[in-house]
Amino acid sequence: MNEPTSNSEPVAAPGLPPVTPPDVATGGPPPKRQLRWWAYVLIALSCLVLLAVTAVVGVMLYYHSLIKNYTSTQAVSYPAAPNLKETQNQLISRWVTFTDRVKNGKTTAPLTLSEADLNAFLAQNKDLRGHARIVVTNDHVVACFSLPLDKGNQKKELKGRCINGEATLDVNFADGLLTVGIADIKANHKPIPRWLLKLVKSRTQNLAKDLDNSVDAMLLLQKLEDIKVEGDGVVLTPTL
Repeated sequence: MNEPTSNSEPVAAPGLPPVTPPDVATGGPPPKRQLRWWAYVLIALSCLVLLAVTAVVGVMLYYHSLIKNYTSTQAVSYPAAPNLKETQNQLISRWVTFTDRVKNGKTTAPLTLSEADLNAFLAQNKDLRGHARIVVTNDHVVACFSLPLDKGNQKKELKGRCINGEATLDVNFADGLLTVGIADIKANHKPIPRWLLKLVKSRTQNLAKDLDNSVDAMLLLQKLEDIKVEGDGVVLTPTL
């Protein structure tokens, strides 16, 4: 794990536009270390759904019966929420303030990421924009998705077909380590076969593993007491 130098710029993941967080106090750009941390978090969270869906689709392409029973000819649309840009800007300001206080050992209240906040992250990924949405309810995070299967694929049985599904995520935090796995998957309104779910789980053991690439991210996680899904949000609680 290598810490980026002070002169390095954040590198956006494929499909992610550059993000420029506003400075809470001055209105100018924040220090680069905060920007690097923000970029890592943006990349990790906005790609969770894409990783889960890719794992499912990658397996299903090899089994014709799965394509027939678990895909559809009708896609589901997930339009962007109103006031999306405003939500993104407010989220950036809250996040920068929270992480700065936690890293510097200052007393701060827990940060709650709502369903709208998580979807603001997700909207930064052009591959998922309009094709996916995060739902947080009853202490669970569910990634709803609808993606075409014939894009870039020549298999005739995939022409005009898409996968509409829901992936329930399993969020665990212990000893400063965040693990996000897949608890359950439904496709075409039906639970996928148990053997397929087991296979997908084995290929996506931790969707948040990219956070290990950031020293800043790991230092922050070590200063958190808990990360958990509570009610209709994800709550980050700093160590007292």
